[in-house]
Amino acid sequence: MDELAPYRHLVVLAEAVCAHIHADRTDELAQTQEEFGQRLAELHGPAPEAAEPLLRRAFELHLEATRALESRRAEILAELGDVRRGRTAAAGYRPAGLEPAKSVDRAA
Repeated sequence: MDELAPYRHLVVLAEAVCAHIHADRTDELAQTQEEFGQRLAELHGPAPEAAEPLLRRAFELHLEATRALESRRAEILAELGDVRRGRTAAAGYRPAGLEPAKSVDRAA
């Protein structure tokens, strides 16, 4: 059996995670992240010396994925902030004495 196969597979999974993030495929992202974690947990003992470049690459891809997710999170939070500000501004134009419409999240 090829002792580096599990490490190569980690790199393939890490590349897939990055691809899913960049393509905004959240369903596939969750599945691939779970598989990556499972495969990582299956590694036991010290890694062979030849696996170091593969582990380094998987780590770099993991950092790339983390940064991309953090960036996307910031974008989403900014969009939500715009929605709240718009809702507040629109409420200012409501005629006096009218009750705001009820909404699912109970926000006016």
